[in-house]
Amino acid sequence: MRIVLTGASGGIGRSLMATLATAHDMIGVVRAPRPAAVGATYVSSADKPALAAALADADCVIHCALDAKAKGRDFLSVNRAMNTEILEGALGGRCRLYVFVSSQVVYSGTDPATPAGYREDQELVLTPREDDYTRLKIESEREVIAACGRAGIDYLIVRPTVVMGPGMAWSEGVVAASKWFAAGVRGRTMNLVEVGDLSRQVQLLIEGGARNDSFNIGTTNVRSEDYFAQVGALAGRRPLFVPDGLMRGLARFIPSTLWFFGRDVAIDTDKLKAATGFRPERPLAGYFARRPVHAAPNSLDALRQHLSSPHPFRTHGQGYYLWFNPQHADDRVAMAAYSGIVSLEAERIRVRAGTRLAEICDALDARGLQLATLPEFLGISAGACFFVDVHGSSREHFSMYELIEEIRYLDDTGEEIVAPRDEALWAELRARDSRFILTELTFRTEPASWLSNRMVWEKETDLDAYLDGGWRANLATTIQWYPHYRQLLVYHVNRTGGPDRGAARSIAPFRGLPYHWQRGVLAARLRGRTLQVDRAYRILAPWRELWFESFLEWLYDRRRAIWRDMEMCLTIEDGRSFIAQLRRLLDRGDMSVRKRASIGLRFSHDRVTGRDYVWVEFVSDAPELVERVIAMARELATEGVRFHRGKYVPR
Repeated sequence: MRIVLTGASGGIGRSLMATLATAHDMIGVVRAPRPAAVGATYVSSADKPALAAALADADCVIHCALDAKAKGRDFLSVNRAMNTEILEGALGGRCRLYVFVSSQVVYSGTDPATPAGYREDQELVLTPREDDYTRLKIESEREVIAACGRAGIDYLIVRPTVVMGPGMAWSEGVVAASKWFAAGVRGRTMNLVEVGDLSRQVQLLIEGGARNDSFNIGTTNVRSEDYFAQVGALAGRRPLFVPDGLMRGLARFIPSTLWFFGRDVAIDTDKLKAATGFRPERPLAGYFARRPVHAAPNSLDALRQHLSSPHPFRTHGQGYYLWFNPQHADDRVAMAAYSGIVSLEAERIRVRAGTRLAEICDALDARGLQLATLPEFLGISAGACFFVDVHGSSREHFSMYELIEEIRYLDDTGEEIVAPRDEALWAELRARDSRFILTELTFRTEPASWLSNRMVWEKETDLDAYLDGGWRANLATTIQWYPHYRQLLVYHVNRTGGPDRGAARSIAPFRGLPYHWQRGVLAARLRGRTLQVDRAYRILAPWRELWFESFLEWLYDRRRAIWRDMEMCLTIEDGRSFIAQLRRLLDRGDMSVRKRASIGLRFSHDRVTGRDYVWVEFVSDAPELVERVIAMARELATEGVRFHRGKYVPR
């Protein structure tokens, strides 16, 4: 059956898409296409010709969309118009079944039929007290029944109760809102339905031949005090219940959307159970998405305890991956507390996985040693260097992974395994995404040295010369490219014998600043800022720590839906084609975006493959532009694209 589902990117819509796509040809209608279900296609609700064509060619249309962006007086008119558009589009095509996703709020204006609760055959009463959402659902149900009757087309009306599960407001949303203060209501009844169960119930109704009828989509009637006690347990807060007397006084002010808090009512789902034969039974906790546990173990025994946990978990070192990417549902084992230098001898340093690179570099410098390459920021953990291509943009080393000579990790039994470098084994271990604990790493070191860093403004036309091999003239070459201004800021890093009286010591770079700010800072020549000479590890990694790290973490958490800091790696050959295409894209693009755009380029060599590579970092507050750049790179790269796992990683 070809099914068109509106609202396919919403909480219920995503679940319906995933469930129905296993047996049907699904087309999801969304604001902006974001593929989520295997075997499904998507159309934008703004693309009216595509939407009309999809509706006209559907065997079944499920209308699940709500325009929640329409506020105040516009809410009712905007959503009425949308409902009518979808209904008429479906009835004008070859659709034989129209399914309207309503809500239990349609019962707010009347009393339950029996002590068992509200039944589907009750007459719906529309009173002046109903809010716009309730009025919309009641009026839409009536419109669907009347229009389908005139057209001779079957319909189904489904009325979900309190929908629970991953991403749903009544489970994750309420728990998150109760983090600081938890409040609840006693003496009421709530009917809960898990979103996956809801999707299965709708599927069984459609495939089982239920037609021209209404169904309450719910499962369990629970006491409100039990529900809020569970919320409090998950939020780590003891709920404060509204006194019964106060609740009775507030009842007439409760919006009809929450009418079930105003009086003790239940929902009768016997009709649904008889039609589907589906009777999911879950404990109350099973209706909530379990909140991930964040732990920071500081001993091997504590790490072993997490390894034996029945819950999935992922280990995290210091870094910034979580700044740019959504939180995952697994428990998080932070390795920051499992840190320290284990041994330093014979030009090898062995450290615990949570040890910051700054601590490693200080220990090495005290012994006249250093690491051969480093990332710009020393706040990253040693363990991250095993999983992520933490690079120093060197012509001699692709990343810090090359410097690791031995690792230790816990196997499934909790035994600590010593693993000298073995490319096949390490590749398999690096690919593990969860339930893997790396405990220690041993890095190869070398005698300490001095480096110089000279910053020079060059013309954009010089970029081709660097891509053609000019980057090899320096030990490390990093470029900040400002396409709109046709300028490059080039960092030339090379070996030197020692301090230079005319140079500054290493100063945290301003690379990535807006063009005019960058020009102003360097024009001031503050303490010879354009030439820096210092110990090699300070030149390669001038950021020992970010004192504003917590602010950046907060900022990206609030703006994650907009900001992207993406870095990808291509072979130098693919990089030439990509940069040429990127130039054309930016030349044709929005002028304001072009002015803000700045692109970081780093060059490196992989000793294992003998190949040269270019890293391209693209930061933008236009996520659609970043996604387009990523798609372009994937299309042009003959040998694939590697993404820096420490930053934004596209799905």
